[in-house]
Amino acid sequence: MANVFGEMGSSIAITSLTNGIAFGVGIFSPSSLMSNFCLCTSIAIFLDFLFEFLIFAPCLPFIKWKAEENENTIKRENWPLFGIIKSKKERSSSSFSSAFLRSYSKFLVSFRAKISIFVLLFVSYILAYFGINQMETSFIPERTFPGDSPLQDTIKIFNRIMKYHSPISFFVFHPPNISDPVELNNFNKMINIIQNLPNTLHVQIWLNGYLEYHKTKMNLNNSINYQPNYSLVPQFLKERRMDDKRIVQLRDFGLGNISVDSFVFGISRGGDLNWLERAFFVDKIRNIVDQFPKFNVTVFDYDSTIYDLILGVKTEMLKAVFVTLTCMALICFFVIPTLRCTGIATFSVLSISYTLLGTLGWCGQDIDPVTMINLLMAIGLSVDFSAHICYHFDILQEKQKEIQTESPIKNIKIFEQKEIEKRIEHILEVVGRPMLEAVISTIICIFPLFFISIEIIASFARTVLFLGIIGIIHGLFIVPVLLTIQINGLKRKKAAGLSEGNL
Repeated sequence: MANVFGEMGSSIAITSLTNGIAFGVGIFSPSSLMSNFCLCTSIAIFLDFLFEFLIFAPCLPFIKWKAEENENTIKRENWPLFGIIKSKKERSSSSFSSAFLRSYSKFLVSFRAKISIFVLLFVSYILAYFGINQMETSFIPERTFPGDSPLQDTIKIFNRIMKYHSPISFFVFHPPNISDPVELNNFNKMINIIQNLPNTLHVQIWLNGYLEYHKTKMNLNNSINYQPNYSLVPQFLKERRMDDKRIVQLRDFGLGNISVDSFVFGISRGGDLNWLERAFFVDKIRNIVDQFPKFNVTVFDYDSTIYDLILGVKTEMLKAVFVTLTCMALICFFVIPTLRCTGIATFSVLSISYTLLGTLGWCGQDIDPVTMINLLMAIGLSVDFSAHICYHFDILQEKQKEIQTESPIKNIKIFEQKEIEKRIEHILEVVGRPMLEAVISTIICIFPLFFISIEIIASFARTVLFLGIIGIIHGLFIVPVLLTIQINGLKRKKAAGLSEGNL
């Protein structure tokens, strides 16, 4: 069990920490739906981490399995490093063919592989760039429910109503002093700007009617020195049958001394607008009223929460991605304390996430809360495709340094090529097969989700599918080649040093 914990403990820790933190960042999302989803997932990952060591591991000694005698024999090879590695167990039972592994490892070390990943990354990044440019910030309620749900018809009716009338309320907490012409003109200027917006159908405000009413009652229609006031507001509201509608909040001090503390007015918005355009319309109105802070106006729309989510999802997603990537890099550096391997692992996570986002864009997805959750999940899961390979590579590199220190090899150029091939072959044998099996089993498990006619679930399934494909390409091809590039540069320096010493 000690050997098992030594071999697998770091991998389990990396997976649990990265996935837990990836979803932990989503807990602080402004959307309660996203926050609850990420919270539950983080708790599940934490419990799974505990159960691995508290329940699953203690049960392993009770499992009986037969082993042949030759599996326990130590068979050292000519290469000293891999004699130590394979002394624990011969890997001949691996589902990967040894001949294929040797051939593939030789290809990964070759110059052709380096050219191949350069072309592959260049093409994939270009395609991802255009895919991301196709994505728009939006919210489509129809994607939340099944295609045959009665709510789909309700949403269509709702959109038809919103095309002709969508109310927006304005609460004025510092009403203008209508006796002051300058202040009254500024307030009317704000109203006119809102009224002249392209999608404003009508402005409903009691103040305009009250000013006409006050002039008529005071018989001062043609007076130059006319100064309106709020003295007739109670009478005006009562005659218009608005006194019980709480449109105006006022205080009556007697003798016609009326103070208006606040009031509300509304506009009717129309037009064939989608959710993003409605959100921008409300945001534009907010910017207008902010230009008149004197009146302390608050804009209210029944769908303001959704509008705020639409307007802020891009910024929130960028912040969440930045924080999550930073956490992933710190965890990788803590477990793999080598800057080269940590840098490659972090680059792989960023590359997988960027390519995945572009792929989702080509599939017609937009930047919305669902995409944000999927991207955070992908960042956490994408670490597994690179961190385990970098971790095993770093361990083998340290063992190789110890062996070279004890017995320097004269012909290090030949040793370099063969040693790298053996190292990559061992990593693919130890990590590659479980990684490939995990991706295939995950895709098989989520395959039934594609038959559910709910866009959110289908989006989740697409994310997992493309994440598995892109991740396996990085884990079994791109990352190993990048690791060989790093080690080749290091070996050339050592070779030059030993050559000078031999001379």
